Amino acid sequence: MKKINLQTTFIFGLISVLSYIPIMRTHRVFGQGDLLFHLNRMLGLAEGLRHGQLNYRSFDVLSNIGSATNYFYPFVFTLVFAGLFVVLANHLVLAFYVGELILLFCTLMVAYWSMKSFAGNHKRAFIFAILWGFSGYRFYLALDQFVLGEAIAFVFLPLVFLGFYEVFFRNHKRWYLLGFGMTLLLYAHMLSVVLTTAIFVVIALSAMLTKRISGYKERIGALIRAISLFIILGAVVWVPLLYQFSMTKIQTTTKQSVLFMASLGDNLVNALNGSYQNIGIFGVVAVVWALVLLFQKRYELNVLFGLIGVIIFILGTNIFPWYAIPFRLQALIQFPYRLFSYATLFLFVFLSKELADRYKQLQHYRLAMVTLMVFSVINFWGHSELLVANRQNNPVLNLKQDRAADSNHQESTFVADTAGLKTILGSRHDYIGMTDYAPINSWQPLNTASLLKQEVLFNHQAVDAKISYQSNQSMYQVTVNQAGWLDLPVLAYGNETVLLDGYQTTIKQSQRGSVAVYLESGQHIIQVSAPAPRWIYGLWIFVFIAWMIVLLRLWSRDKITKVPISAR
Repeated sequence: MKKINLQTTFIFGLISVLSYIPIMRTHRVFGQGDLLFHLNRMLGLAEGLRHGQLNYRSFDVLSNIGSATNYFYPFVFTLVFAGLFVVLANHLVLAFYVGELILLFCTLMVAYWSMKSFAGNHKRAFIFAILWGFSGYRFYLALDQFVLGEAIAFVFLPLVFLGFYEVFFRNHKRWYLLGFGMTLLLYAHMLSVVLTTAIFVVIALSAMLTKRISGYKERIGALIRAISLFIILGAVVWVPLLYQFSMTKIQTTTKQSVLFMASLGDNLVNALNGSYQNIGIFGVVAVVWALVLLFQKRYELNVLFGLIGVIIFILGTNIFPWYAIPFRLQALIQFPYRLFSYATLFLFVFLSKELADRYKQLQHYRLAMVTLMVFSVINFWGHSELLVANRQNNPVLNLKQDRAADSNHQESTFVADTAGLKTILGSRHDYIGMTDYAPINSWQPLNTASLLKQEVLFNHQAVDAKISYQSNQSMYQVTVNQAGWLDLPVLAYGNETVLLDGYQTTIKQSQRGSVAVYLESGQHIIQVSAPAPRWIYGLWIFVFIAWMIVLLRLWSRDKITKVPISAR
């Protein structure tokens, strides 16, 4: 067993490296979608790490307005990228792709371990891992549109599936797997926690109505323990979030109805072409195969998994009346195609068993696996090269000295080398969602434009000011000829520390949703910072200790490594 695990780990590591070699050799990143936003966060966190602190609020990135995004958008795994940016400070592009490479490797490993534990079958686990790691939707998330929060959450969906299955249908004593999986999802992407919970609640209720669940008392107890573990281990995310929410009213993201819906036919074509958000060629194979077996009246558990995948896939298209659901739910979900992660999960749980059952002879299985891996890597190369070809002439990310010149230009599409990435620090680069998680008043268009231009207002009039940025603070030097309120281009959340000429002073939230300080006439220096409270560092230590205690207890009982009887 150990030899097989080592071989599997080596193979996954090798194909992860091979997959990224072509795009790493370009020495550039080809930005699209959410990449500029995530690069801002990575660089801001890296600056904090260099100074021995966690930058929950950053002043030299994220438009330099003191955004509190990290309170509301988990960054546990983003710290890995930030750490790489610190270690490879002169090779930021390499650091980014190494992070992406690690992400692919972890996707493969978690998928393999989860399926091995679920089915007790190495062949099925290996097939599932390759299908999952090189799925069309994962490529879209990780390297096409750089939806990195969801891409990281994608890593742990198989573990959540395993934990859910154990709690409700098999060995409820393995409840901790569900707690682990949901916690790791929370560390990556909060909306994925909401969607995952909703989908598995529907499945659980359906199973209860059809009397597929037994031993309710024990299973409810196991579910409560899993939820308790989730609450404890996830405290490092939800406690700071509630703390910051209590400070001031904010708006999370743009409130709008669902976007980017496509028909069932278009989604199938996209999957075959590998374009846009899609379930990939093997996803289509799984859909057709599952429907064929259903029409053949093969009513068994694995076909049910396939059918669930088909249903979720259809729900992600415009066949489902998305515009009929409440607007608040539409604004929360934003993009129905987000369901493709879950469709892919169930379709590949189904397909992996069907393929494993057809390659029982070792020689045939090895040939099939080599073919599958070669196809997956070459397909990854092909999509990467196409991405490079389509984006290599995009605007180059450069240092911007005039903040007002391109006030309406979002740089969601760009090309950057290491030098270009370094210009993100202390320079204006507009990205999608620049005022996400900002005080409500800051969302008004005129206020947003004024803040992004770094306008300093005195008694509501723009004045000249010398501004400098550091990772944990911004500094303003102004001269005023009368007393009044100085409105600084820093978002006011209620936990700022403001020094006026070296002495701490009180502030108020201006009409822009920003920090306002009362000044007497004369020359002044104002420093604005917002260090994370000390108790947050204690919370991180507490959660780390909790992880160690739980893992050591499970390890001592040999629970984690034990593989159950094959799923039936």
